[in-house]
Amino acid sequence: MIDVLQGVVALVVGATAARVRGIALGLLLYQLLGVMQQNLV
Repeated sequence: MIDVLQGVVALVVGATAARVRGIALGLLLYQLLGVMQQNLV
C-alpha cells in the first residue's frame, strides 16, 4: 500500500514540476520575444 502511495506522490510531483518548467519556459520565451521586438523597432 505504501508503494502505491509513493508512486502517486511521485506522479503528482513529476506532473507539477513539468507544469512549472513549462510555465517558466513560456515566460522566458515571452520575455525574449519582447526584447527582440524592442530591438527591431
